[in-house]
Amino acid sequence: MSKLLKLKEWLTVKDAAKRLSISTGEKIKEADVLRLALDGHLTLSVYFVNHAKGRPARIEPISLKHVNNAPSPSEYGPPRYGTIEEIVLPNQKDVIIYEADMDKPQTLQGVWDLPMIGGEKLDVEHLFQALTDGPEISLFCFGGPLVTSADRTKVFQILDSYECSPPSLINVINGLATIEEQEKMEPSRWRYEVEYYPADALPADSVFVVRVGALRELEGKLLADDNPPEKPLHPSERKSAGQIIAALSAMAKLDLSAPYAADETLRAAAAANGLELPSSPETVVKFLGYAASRVGKT
Repeated sequence: MSKLLKLKEWLTVKDAAKRLSISTGEKIKEADVLRLALDGHLTLSVYFVNHAKGRPARIEPISLKHVNNAPSPSEYGPPRYGTIEEIVLPNQKDVIIYEADMDKPQTLQGVWDLPMIGGEKLDVEHLFQALTDGPEISLFCFGGPLVTSADRTKVFQILDSYECSPPSLINVINGLATIEEQEKMEPSRWRYEVEYYPADALPADSVFVVRVGALRELEGKLLADDNPPEKPLHPSERKSAGQIIAALSAMAKLDLSAPYAADETLRAAAAANGLELPSSPETVVKFLGYAASRVGKT
C-alpha cells in the first residue's frame, strides 16, 4: 500500500479503479467499480463539494403497519410530498419514514454513503450506462436520493429548492393589495421564500467516491480465494530468495525500505512487459522483506 493512500480517507472512482487494477492484477475500469457498488459488493459514497440540503429520516423493513398507514393516492397521482410520512422504496422491502418537515432542512457536507435503495441508485446506474454506452435511464423514484453516515446511524433524504413569492408579495404583483396594505407590509415580507422538495437526483456538483476502508474490504474479498495457505520456506530457501531479490533490486534501483511503493513499481514494470506478479501485494511485500534483510549481509 502506498504511503499516500494511508493518509487518504477516500478515493475518486477513477483512482479506486486504478488501485484495484494494481491489487488484483487485472484491468479494472470506472464502470466496473460502479457495477460492483450497484450489485452490493462495494459501498459507494458521495462527496458534497458545495454541501447539500437533507431531511432527516429513518429506514425500516416494510410491514403490515406501513401498508395500513400509507396515504391513498389522489386522481392526480401521489399526494403532495409535504404530506407523505412514509414511502415504500423501489426495493419493495424497506420504507423511509421522515422525521422532520421539509421546511427545516439540515446542511450536509463531506462524504456520505449511498445505501442504494432510493433515487441514488438510479444516479449510479445512469453514470454506469453512460460509461458503457448503455440505454438512457427513464425510471424515477418519488422518495429521491438517500444518503447515510458511515455507521448507518443517520439517514437523510436529499432536497432541492426553488424561490417563490410570499402571498403578500403576490397580491402586490397582481395589483390586489391596497396602498395602505403595501405601506403596512414589513420589509421582510417582500423577500422571496424558499420551498424545498425531494431532489430528482444528487447535486450536480457532487462526486462519487470510495472510502479507503470500503476499498480495503473489497480487496480482502477479491483476494481471499487467491491466497491459499502457503508452505513456510525453509530457512536456506528464504536466504537464497532474499539474496536473489536483493541483487535484482539493486540492479533496478528499487527502494526496499518502502516495500508497498516498490510493489506498485514492480507491478507497473510487470504489466509493461506482459508479466504477472502474485495477485496479493502482501505476498510481494513479504519477499521484498526477505531481500531487505539480506542487504549489507553476505
